[in-house]
Amino acid sequence: MHIAYVTNVRFPNERAHGQQIQAVTQTLKELGHDITIIAPFRNETKHVQRNDIRYVGSTDFIHSPFFPGILGLWMVNHTMRKALPLELGSFDLLYTRSPALLAPLVASGKPVILELHGIPRWNQSVFVRLCNQCGKVVCLTSPMKEELARLGVSEDHLLIEGDAIDVRVLARTMKKEQARERFHLPPGAFVVGYAGSFETMGLSKGVDQIIQAVETLHAEDRSIIALLAGGSSSASNDAVRHVGKIPHDDVSMVLAACDVLVYPAPNTHHPYFMRYTSPLKIFEYMAANRPIISADLPPIHDVLDASTARFYEPGNIQALMEQIQWVKTHPAEAHMMAEASLEKVQSHTWQKRMERILLSIHS
Repeated sequence: MHIAYVTNVRFPNERAHGQQIQAVTQTLKELGHDITIIAPFRNETKHVQRNDIRYVGSTDFIHSPFFPGILGLWMVNHTMRKALPLELGSFDLLYTRSPALLAPLVASGKPVILELHGIPRWNQSVFVRLCNQCGKVVCLTSPMKEELARLGVSEDHLLIEGDAIDVRVLARTMKKEQARERFHLPPGAFVVGYAGSFETMGLSKGVDQIIQAVETLHAEDRSIIALLAGGSSSASNDAVRHVGKIPHDDVSMVLAACDVLVYPAPNTHHPYFMRYTSPLKIFEYMAANRPIISADLPPIHDVLDASTARFYEPGNIQALMEQIQWVKTHPAEAHMMAEASLEKVQSHTWQKRMERILLSIHS
């Protein structure tokens, strides 16, 4: 098929959503489809030379002093919506994760797949009507699907598919000792790991809980330390080794150096944590074949359960400490849990995910 992937964000893009778009479009190519990415013009894309990208417009509204703040994004969306009817004639299928661009895509009369990463707060009646005209609405989590059904989107249009993992990551192996040498970790240490951003949408992701938990445990048991990658600082102490931001390809090295991996979350009812989060790092954790401790969030249970992870109440540092101690003192059970998560993640590769999504529009 000739598929148009339509986005209202800068592309290429080094941020998480840019990596996700790259994963989706690259996988569709590997499945044998002809992919064209339609994206807005940005100053950073002036010198991008890729045959698979078609840029719309010639003004970077996001960086224009004449369109400050949210007005710049409004102009991007307006320009894209106005131009899209002339851009879509040759495609068999339209794919987007940008609800703001949905109207002209649906109006084209071509099949549309909307991959939804959040539910718009405004004009929800119009949004629901457009969703019901899509070939399929891909929900990252079960709570998101439930919310859309409550708003009036037909169950027949809804499909749950979280994010996924690159099959090449599954094939990438590294010995723990080799990885620990890279980060100069002391021999015999019990390493609690985290790799990823420290904030999302201006919200803390709870990495401070890992730091507090490990520093408290370290005071009683000097073997327990943390290895953190991400964030804007690389400050460290005896209990916490923070290596700062690292290339994405090096994340597997951080995870390989650890004995247990933690996915934290703050004590909040924010929709991102309660309905929308489908973190790529969970799949990376599973592929690393390490025990996982996760904040007990509803969307996480689409992937992890009691056989594949230990859970703790979000924001509860004492509960996190107890789970770290459990993994340390139950190595056999923790190893079985890691093996179970590794086996489960085999069905969550990008290729299998995209095959299921494309198959769903014909079912």
